[in-house]
Amino acid sequence: MEEEILLEGKGIHRSFQTGGERLHVLKGVDIEIYRGEIVAVVGESGVGKSTLLHILGTLDRPDQGMVRLNSKDIFSLSDQKLANFRNESIGFVFQFHHLLPEFSALENVMMPKLIAGKNENEVIDKAKKILDEVGLSDRANHRPGELSGGEQQRVAVARALVNQPQVVIADEPSGNLDKKNKDELHELFLDLNKRKNQTFVIATHNLELAKMAHRIYRLKDGKAFLINL
Repeated sequence: MEEEILLEGKGIHRSFQTGGERLHVLKGVDIEIYRGEIVAVVGESGVGKSTLLHILGTLDRPDQGMVRLNSKDIFSLSDQKLANFRNESIGFVFQFHHLLPEFSALENVMMPKLIAGKNENEVIDKAKKILDEVGLSDRANHRPGELSGGEQQRVAVARALVNQPQVVIADEPSGNLDKKNKDELHELFLDLNKRKNQTFVIATHNLELAKMAHRIYRLKDGKAFLINL
């Protein structure tokens, strides 16, 4: 693995107003992700795993601190430039697939490239190729409601990959799946990492998935600590 820092967060703080008090969730998190590795983020429920991933993926801004992707200070970008950068450079997989129900699997996978203004014929070819890579070429014309939970999540993975992102941010990606589909999704992540050198940051409660990662951060008391399982 090439020891090159792809994504890093320094001194990340984030708090939220809840009722009459301010809840300080992240209290100066430092985290580094090397290009081509899988990093797992673990911790108790409510400790801030999703908050951290949303900030690393630029879906939320920190109250304080810095995030760099490929040495670029991403929160120095304007909102519009940040949205374009996010679409082209970061892929997302969530616990619930968030597929658009009225569109086919193929059309859902095409969305990020169409948003980026790419040529439709070129986008169709790329989306078909990615669906084939995740083992769903025969389901391309099915809508999400016609797919199993595992298939829907594979479509979500294909959508995350279609723009060849520098990093895929996955928040509890197998949390809503049964054991068989969990295992298949975890194997897919490993395969994509090995074949394409795809970088993943995965928040998970699943210790089997965490143990597959190259490195594991535990969030506790608002800080991140490297651990071994």
